[in-house]
Order: sequence, then structure tokens, then C-alpha cells
Amino acid sequence: MHYTHFFSEHINHTAQNYFGIVLGAESLARWRVDNSWGLAGEVGTGVAFGRDSRWLFNTTIWYLDIDAEAEIHLRSGLNVRSRIHLDIDVDCILIPLFLLGGWIPLLRS
Repeated sequence: MHYTHFFSEHINHTAQNYFGIVLGAESLARWRVDNSWGLAGEVGTGVAFGRDSRWLFNTTIWYLDIDAEAEIHLRSGLNVRSRIHLDIDVDCILIPLFLLGGWIPLLRS
């Protein structure tokens, strides 16, 4: 399990222009994103090689599932308030590769 905390959220200038032109927003739009609990997983391996096994090749696969809800609030027309509700669903897989060397024997007992 993992917890994702969203902070310092803002709407960029291009999106603000869109809300003004297309939706008639008369003030800057604001948005709020809920924090998220989700699944997380990791599988990895490391292989020592080279003279005296001083080099290590390491790879891993990380999986994150982020599900959050967001709302965009804007004001248009004669003080008309609008709210846009968004469901955010991100399934992320990261595969970093590492090559380390020189200090590996120090970790052995």
C-alpha cells in the first residue's frame, strides 16, 4: 500500500485561458485534489560481477496505482459558480537500472 499526498496544486496559464474563452470564466479557476491510497509493488534483483565482484548491476520494477478525485471550481457570468469533477486513475510502472562499482566488497561480511 502507498499514500499519495498532493500539494501546491495550480492550474497553468493555458488552462486558465481555455476556461475564460470556452467556459466564460471571469476569475481564475481553482482546483482541489484528494489524497490517494493505492496498491504498490516492487520486484527486483542485483547481480555482482567483475574482478572480485566489485560491480553490481541492479534492476527493479515498481508498480503504483494512484486513484484520486479532483474538482475544478470557476465563476462565470452573473456570479454563476461551476464545478468540474474529475476521476484521476494512474497506473504507473517504473523500471530503473543501476550500475554500481568499487565499494561492493565493503558490504560483505
